[in-house]
Amino acid sequence: LPGHDRDLKQAVVVDESNIEARGAWGLRLLALERSEEAMPHLEEAARARPWDVSLGLALAASVGATEGATEQGALLGVLADRHTMDLRVARTRAQWLLDQGLYEEAYRYARETLQRLPDGQLGVALVASALQTGRHQEAAALVESIGEEVGNTRLIEAARQLRARGSGG
Repeated sequence: LPGHDRDLKQAVVVDESNIEARGAWGLRLLALERSEEAMPHLEEAARARPWDVSLGLALAASVGATEGATEQGALLGVLADRHTMDLRVARTRAQWLLDQGLYEEAYRYARETLQRLPDGQLGVALVASALQTGRHQEAAALVESIGEEVGNTRLIEAARQLRARGSGG
């Protein structure tokens, strides 16, 4: 809306202790790809509202863009420990691990998390990390299981090819 950004910024200027305004302004700055400016607002809001997953994930994105992947990964680890039943956190952390090439850790995380949060995207992360760590047979079994469950012959054929690849044939 016209004036939205101006009003949000002014709300923060008028009352810096207003966590709702700071969180909203931080989210808006992040959406505008102004991560460095967003970070102090998101830090304050996330510290005041540790149960708010959206603020935590936004802060992690801001930290990743300004401070780097190591700091982002540490924050995602804290979020994953704090919000064990939140799919957004689980998916984001699994993808981050894959993006960083931490395939063994991604495999362990996706496998353990899938036991309490059955989810297709986490399943894909498990298959991807299984393949990257040489667990072709396990990846094939997962893909085959999905293919049989949904009746997709292409997935079943892909599983057969994975098995052949894993056995060297």
